[in-house]
Amino acid sequence: MNDLKRKKIGRPKVESEAVNIRCEQRLLAEIDSWRSARDCPPSRQEAMRYFATKFLSEWDVSKEDEDPMTKSERQLLLMLAQFAVTDITKQLMEAGMAPDQGRGGATIRKISELVTQINTEAST
Repeated sequence: MNDLKRKKIGRPKVESEAVNIRCEQRLLAEIDSWRSARDCPPSRQEAMRYFATKFLSEWDVSKEDEDPMTKSERQLLLMLAQFAVTDITKQLMEAGMAPDQGRGGATIRKISELVTQINTEAST
């Protein structure tokens, strides 16, 4: 009698992860309008999965190689990044910390990595 497996209660396991997003009312109205135009209206969640899947299937990765920044814009971005690094370094030192410590140090490292990446992409 105890040899039978009990049926588990609840939702079966699936390879997925919950994603909660906040949308403006205007966007939700557009999504709901699209849904109501269907013969068998999908749920909002199913509509969002559809839109994401459709967008990703049509996404042209080759266009990512195009550099939307001009040389002047890139130089301005690099200059602003250097100002940020200098300012964060100054604030850390005033707080008695080394420039590579704490959150500020992590931010400096991230900015430095981005600067390196921008310079590398510009030279190729």
